[in-house]
Amino acid sequence: MSNIFLADLIAQGVRVEPHEAVAIAQLLMESGAVAPSAENVQLSTDGTAWCIGCDVTPAVFEIAGLLQNLVPPGTPGVPGALRYAIARALLEVDAPPFDSLADFSRSLQRFERGDRAAVVRSLIGRRVKPVALHIVPRVQPAREPVSTPAPPQRQAEIVAMPGPAGRRARRVMIAAAAVLVAALSLIGVADVMKAGHVQPRTVAGAERGRVPAPASVVQAPPTRTRRSISTGDFVQSMCSSSGSSLAA
Repeated sequence: MSNIFLADLIAQGVRVEPHEAVAIAQLLMESGAVAPSAENVQLSTDGTAWCIGCDVTPAVFEIAGLLQNLVPPGTPGVPGALRYAIARALLEVDAPPFDSLADFSRSLQRFERGDRAAVVRSLIGRRVKPVALHIVPRVQPAREPVSTPAPPQRQAEIVAMPGPAGRRARRVMIAAAAVLVAALSLIGVADVMKAGHVQPRTVAGAERGRVPAPASVVQAPPTRTRRSISTGDFVQSMCSSSGSSLAA
C-alpha cells in the first residue's frame, strides 16, 4: 500500500473528474477534516482518503471549498446541479443553506459513480508510474592505435681524417712545391740580370773567336781585315781632325 498527496497527483497531470471529487469529499466527511485542501489530503491505494492532522467533523463550507478547488469553474463535464449545490454550500446563491453536513452529503450522492474506494483507486491508477531506467554503460569500440611515422634518421657522415703518414706526405708535397716555385723564381731573376749585363760582340772579338782552318783546306784569297775602332780611338781621331781644321 502506498500513499500520495492529492496535490502531487494533480501535479503529475491527473485531472480529477467531478464524480471523483465527490467521492473524496464523501470520504473526508466520514473520517473528519478541518480546512481540507489538495495539499493536506492524502489518498491511499486501498481506496481511503483522509486529511493530515484533522480528525474532527468538517464544516459544510469547508467541504464545498475543497470541491470548488478540485473542479473549478470552466472544468468540462461538471453538472449544473453540482455547481448549484457547491454555490449553495458556500452561500453564494439566494437559497437556504444546508441544515447539516449530512444534508449536504445526501445532496451529493446523486453525482457519485460506484463504490467510493474503487473510484479513489482508479484515480490513483491514472498517475504516471515511475519507469525504472536501467543505465547500460556504452561500450566504446576499441580504437586501433594510430601509428605516427617516425622522422627519418639522419645518418652520420663519417669523414676519414688523415693519419700521421698522410699528414707527413702532405707536408712534404707542400715543401717540394715551395722549393720548385723558389727555383723557378731564381732562374727568372738570373735571366733578367744576365740580359742586363751582356755587352754586344765587337769585330775584334769576332776575329778572336774564329778558329784557323786546317792547312789541308784550300784557303780563300786574303781579305782586308777591318780594324776595330774603339770608341776612344774614334773620339781621339775626331778631335785631331777638328784641330787640323782649326790650324789651317
